[in-house]
Amino acid sequence: MNAFPLRQLTAFALCLTPLVVGCGDDSGGGEGALSALNGVYPIDTWTQNQGACDVEGPSVLELQSSTLLGVGTSDLAGYDFLVAIPCADDQSCADSVDGGIFAALGGGAVFTRGQGSDEEGWESGSFAYAVVDTECQGRFTSVRLETVAPQQLRFDQVGYDLVFPAVGDETSDDRCPIETAQQLSESAPCTSRETIVATYARPLPEPTDS
Repeated sequence: MNAFPLRQLTAFALCLTPLVVGCGDDSGGGEGALSALNGVYPIDTWTQNQGACDVEGPSVLELQSSTLLGVGTSDLAGYDFLVAIPCADDQSCADSVDGGIFAALGGGAVFTRGQGSDEEGWESGSFAYAVVDTECQGRFTSVRLETVAPQQLRFDQVGYDLVFPAVGDETSDDRCPIETAQQLSESAPCTSRETIVATYARPLPEPTDS
């Protein structure tokens, strides 16, 4: 697995790294479209559990400015990504999806080849952290996007709070490998769960800068 850093990793700076596997120039290549889930999905339910993961928490939908889930494919430097992200209107959904991996900064998630399929579901993760002294302190979020009924998607994000030694020195580009965070999350207690269920309504419009 290869981490795809959004920015240079520096001490004391909050960083977010999405988990990307199967990287390569996979746009086209005879493999067909990455996903057929593209569209605008009005959110039916949105729950958060800030203390555990075994059950869904209370509804938070009425507190959100984003009432849609934008889902679509995006290309960045020859890499195809499937993006899922909460958004406020059709155009912001399209523009957020077009942002590709940067959707992870807005509460969304990205997936690429090797991380699932429309039939089996998509799974990925991200690690938001700060390097404090010589420790990586942050939250690894495991994400899953799956079809639960005809044209209805479920988007789950499960969080794990982690602390582990940083590697390298302050000049290193990757002091907190996401692979380490993912491995540690497998034995760490789960600390949060967020679940969105949304139903397809219409296609995404073209992004603003298209």
